[in-house]
Amino acid sequence: MTTAFITWVNWQDWAYLSKFLIWKWYRVIWLLKNTKSDISNLLYFDIQDKIDFVYWDLSDKNVIEAVIDANRPDEIYNLWWMTSPWESWDKLDEYVNVNISSIINLIDSIKKYSPETRYFQASTSEMFWSSHNEWLQTEETAFHPTNPYAVTKLFWYWMTNIFKESHSLYISNWILFNHESPIRDIKFVTRKISDWVARIHLGLADSITLGNIDAKRDWWFAWDFVEAMWLALQQDKPDNYILSTWEIHTIREFLGIAFNHIWIEDWEQYIKTDPKFNRPINLQNLYWKNDKAQNILGWKPKMKLDELVRMMVDEDIKRLKKSLQ
Repeated sequence: MTTAFITWVNWQDWAYLSKFLIWKWYRVIWLLKNTKSDISNLLYFDIQDKIDFVYWDLSDKNVIEAVIDANRPDEIYNLWWMTSPWESWDKLDEYVNVNISSIINLIDSIKKYSPETRYFQASTSEMFWSSHNEWLQTEETAFHPTNPYAVTKLFWYWMTNIFKESHSLYISNWILFNHESPIRDIKFVTRKISDWVARIHLGLADSITLGNIDAKRDWWFAWDFVEAMWLALQQDKPDNYILSTWEIHTIREFLGIAFNHIWIEDWEQYIKTDPKFNRPINLQNLYWKNDKAQNILGWKPKMKLDELVRMMVDEDIKRLKKSLQ
């Protein structure tokens, strides 16, 4: 049986990836920080009993080395990081120290004790920001990070590439754009919208406060994303990819789909704006090219935005109704 490590933070990706790998008959091991680590997203899929848990701390190199040496997994999916662009300004020291030391500890341990392991590294579109080539961002576009979080992720990106090239490790770097689901963290705008639209539908709220609703993003379903992650590690040679839909939509469009799903057409009356939710630097009208992933992996996203939004709203309605019982 193939063994896969998944580094932990209790977000949507970890849960969807675990479900996918179990479906593929993997032995899945979650690398948790301690016994109090939140695994509630596993409970959403009711798969917690099908996963093994190992406790470690990415800041403790001795522990990481011992875990890698003892298990020597076939695959490692590293999706862990401190991941909030806006929070990274307030916790600058923590972001720099934790994010940078953790990647060095992990990939150096793989090099020493399990060099045959296939390693997936999740990177972020924040590394590009508004850098582009004729309004397209590709794997060759120059990076231009604009927040501390993105800078630390750029360090991860280059450090893993250096280890791959210098030590012949199998490392696949993915530059990820926005992917959503019903278990997306509530602090992200898509889930904030689906949650508050559900509340308005149930009479629990009468407005949503947002920033710039004309901001544009590339949104897609997290399940499609984890399928691509797995495909990346099944190739003969490792490579770096962009993962996106090649489509962009405004927050205004997202709102329209969500409100129309609960039969509200004049939804603008429910929207309040607050400049504190605007980013200091916002994206231009950029497109993110995913043809490399499509051509090499045979992958393309399956779920369209309107279907995704409706699913998120329905799940939040169901969740809120249950909480009211």
